[in-house]
Amino acid sequence: MSSYRFLHNSLLIAPNALRRSFLAIKKENPHLNFSMMSLNKLIDSFFYLSDERVIAYFLAKGVSYDLAKEYQKVVRSPFLDRSMTRLSFLKEDQELLLKQGILGKDEVNALYFKRPILIAGYQNGTCLSRFLGEIHSAMAIGYCLHKNIFKKHPVFSFTDAYDELHYVYNRIAKLLDSGVKADDIYLYGVNDQYRNIMRFLQGKYGFYVDLNESEPLRYTRVYQEFRRLYKEGETEILDKLNEGYAQDPSYIALKNFLISWEQIEAPYYKDNRLAFYDDLALDLMVDKSFKIKNAIQILQEPYIPHNAHIFVLGFSLDSYPRLFKDNSFLSKKEKKELGYQTGEEKSEEENLALRRLLTSNAVEAISFSEIILGKANLLSSLANDLSLEIIKDPVLEYEYASDKGAFYFAGLYDDYYLYHIDNERYRQYLEYFKPHPFYRSDYQKIEGYSLNKNEYRYSYTSIEKYYSCPFSYYLEKILKLSESEPSLNISIGLVVHKYFEHLAKGEEKYRYLDALKEFLDEHPETKTREKMILESIASEIEEAYSWHYKHLHSLPDSKFYSEKEFTIPLEESEDKIFLTGRYDLLVTFDPNALLIVDYKTGNAAYSEEKFEDGTGLQLPLYAAYALEDENFSTREISGLFIANLFRKLDDRAAKKPFNLNGLFSNEREIITPLVSLDESYVSGFKINKVGAITSTRHNCLTAAEFSEKAKASLLKVLEAHQLIKSGAFEIKPSSDACRFCTFMDICYRKKGEAKSKENDEEEEEK
Repeated sequence: MSSYRFLHNSLLIAPNALRRSFLAIKKENPHLNFSMMSLNKLIDSFFYLSDERVIAYFLAKGVSYDLAKEYQKVVRSPFLDRSMTRLSFLKEDQELLLKQGILGKDEVNALYFKRPILIAGYQNGTCLSRFLGEIHSAMAIGYCLHKNIFKKHPVFSFTDAYDELHYVYNRIAKLLDSGVKADDIYLYGVNDQYRNIMRFLQGKYGFYVDLNESEPLRYTRVYQEFRRLYKEGETEILDKLNEGYAQDPSYIALKNFLISWEQIEAPYYKDNRLAFYDDLALDLMVDKSFKIKNAIQILQEPYIPHNAHIFVLGFSLDSYPRLFKDNSFLSKKEKKELGYQTGEEKSEEENLALRRLLTSNAVEAISFSEIILGKANLLSSLANDLSLEIIKDPVLEYEYASDKGAFYFAGLYDDYYLYHIDNERYRQYLEYFKPHPFYRSDYQKIEGYSLNKNEYRYSYTSIEKYYSCPFSYYLEKILKLSESEPSLNISIGLVVHKYFEHLAKGEEKYRYLDALKEFLDEHPETKTREKMILESIASEIEEAYSWHYKHLHSLPDSKFYSEKEFTIPLEESEDKIFLTGRYDLLVTFDPNALLIVDYKTGNAAYSEEKFEDGTGLQLPLYAAYALEDENFSTREISGLFIANLFRKLDDRAAKKPFNLNGLFSNEREIITPLVSLDESYVSGFKINKVGAITSTRHNCLTAAEFSEKAKASLLKVLEAHQLIKSGAFEIKPSSDACRFCTFMDICYRKKGEAKSKENDEEEEEK
């Protein structure tokens, strides 16, 4: 028997992260017979076994799903009778559930505790002693698996997480080259922000990280489609979903989920069964990734596995050390009495383990980034407590990723070329690497580019994107690089459009907050800060709603068409080309008139100059569709308008109306109804005392000019198509494209090459 003979026939209480270490001991000593469980498994061993039937029992009693989960925690505890007056009403339920066999005791677990008990890894014995005290014959001893060789590590500090991961991934690649096994290398501190970046780095450095990702069923695309069909009253939902998602793990999870819960009574949700499914689906996790062999592992707890080489990421104040809080239902005292580990105990245990990890020779590097995905970080206070040296932007003398290296060099080159930022890393890269030809400010065309297809579908937004800057179109539409637009702007647009759909339905008193609630039900991932901003615009957006409702519903014999998708086939010799879109609002009214309105949550205006350069095609393309659609083709266009739903700051102070702006007809008969209630509904449009249109502005058009404008917009689409087919993706920003472009980090135009029109106007005024 080896030096580990004291492990024989024992029970080990140790973190899951140490399982590999003890399995390695067992592999070397196959005759050793010992069992292992974590602290959570130890706690579970004392508690009653339960399953979904306990949740169903409490749901049937009329409580919410969240409360049913809390009641399940309480009745599972064998210590419920320990003087808890607030929870004593559940004792009767516990006895009934035990009698029915829904709760039960795992008798096999009792055999574990007849062995000698060893504790490894855990340093805070408060919760352990609470349970081991229940075993009167137990004698537990502490055991340290690793010799704690103290080593003080520096903290490598970086400007952002991209630099941090570039450094760490190169260090990992060098370790692999030296013969270290991939599954002996660990990353600790990986959160969702790091995962978002790490997905795009898979394989770029010659290795993969097992991200082991999952997400709640509630957030999956399959579930969103299920919600839509459910709300529409579809009866064969699973059959419908099976057509497009049969092999999707989310669909399989949804199918099993519905089989388990659709027959369960839940009086609390009697008026909204979908809300019941929404609550449950937040707890059901669906695996998003496949298990990767020979991959870098993510360490979930700050304990040191066998032969580990650990990189500690994101050494920031809010992550090191973590603070666990007790939820609002069970107090800290109640948790202790029931036998659960409190948030304070978890925090203390992890803090002790973390300090040991940070000073261990198993750590390869501790790193910190000042910014990650736009979020500013502060360095952990542990850096000061442990007197760790801070090294800013360390330099590597090697590079393991040619693609990433070229990209990284291009960033340094860009800093030098545009902003004259010279640093040691730039000079070193200049010595070791040559600039990649892709990153040139005179970049013009993709040679040998071909789509190899004869059917093309464009949206008006994609055409406008091409004209605003061909290079940004290439990055997003051809290379499929995700353009991470500000989610708040997208959310505002979605909520407001959802709200204004009710204007078309004639619901004059419909409230914005009702539309917001519907949106939040469909997007539970919306952050609290965004919710507050979305709520704060309620007053102004309802004011805009009332203004537009008053004028649009005063039109004679009006009929409303809202939020409809359309497709326009375009004629071309060898290609089939289609333009797709979705209009906001079309209104027909007498005599024989058609009004086209597009809602904007920014400060937008129709511009002839933008039409000519291809970045203002939306309204004319709506007209092109309307002139072909049988519902509208016989009518005359009274106007193509943008409806701004938020005022500018100066307009707010002056309480200016939410007038339409755009192109309007010179036909008095079909434009006059827009001057209702003694006030014009259209900016720049006036009628004098004798009833004549007095506006002389260029945006007052005849019916023939509206038709010509629509045809010209379709020709602009065909022109863009030919340029896209030829591979013309030069860096050629138009108007204010650069101000809002999220591809600036990989665009290498010269500084000042593209001026915004606002700057041009300022110079003209001077």
